[in-house]
Amino acid sequence: MKKIAFIMGSMIQMPSRYGAVEELVNTLINSNKINTKYKIDVFSNGNKENYKDGNISYYYVNCNNKIEKIFRFLFNKVFNKYIGNLYISNLIKRYKSKLKKYDYVIVENKPEYGLILKKYVTGKLILHIHNDFSNRKRFKDSLNCYDKVFVVSNYLYNRINNTKCRLLYNGIDTDKFNIRINREKEREKLGINKN
Repeated sequence: MKKIAFIMGSMIQMPSRYGAVEELVNTLINSNKINTKYKIDVFSNGNKENYKDGNISYYYVNCNNKIEKIFRFLFNKVFNKYIGNLYISNLIKRYKSKLKKYDYVIVENKPEYGLILKKYVTGKLILHIHNDFSNRKRFKDSLNCYDKVFVVSNYLYNRINNTKCRLLYNGIDTDKFNIRINREKEREKLGINKN
């Protein structure tokens, strides 16, 4: 069984229904509960106890030290060396040895995390981008850390323009959005011609 780690961004605690990225990861996790192909670990910001739900494990990283948060933010902004934010630094401190055990480590929407993670990940390091970071400092250096980069739109694909880049549209949960309508009646109501 392949082992996959999702490294979430540092803001929202998983599992969550409050963000597009988080909802996408939840959908992947839920589909894996039905067809258990993978052992999945999700690393997330939070103060909860780690827990396991079948073949899915959740690991939480505490990021409450405000002084260190500010220091890291300023250091990363001012100097030419990236030391990571408090979340990724604490994640590595706490789970460094665990990071070597995955076949795939997927970083969700935080390209700069690769600059730190590449030293600790022995499997494939993958970036999944949902937003345009191409104008950010260190973005191109970040891309070099990843084995593959997946983007969710043609726009991002064209902006990044990198050989590692692959287009992977977000899917849709057809159970949630299965709306059955009579197209002809709806067109007639709205005055839309069949053609």
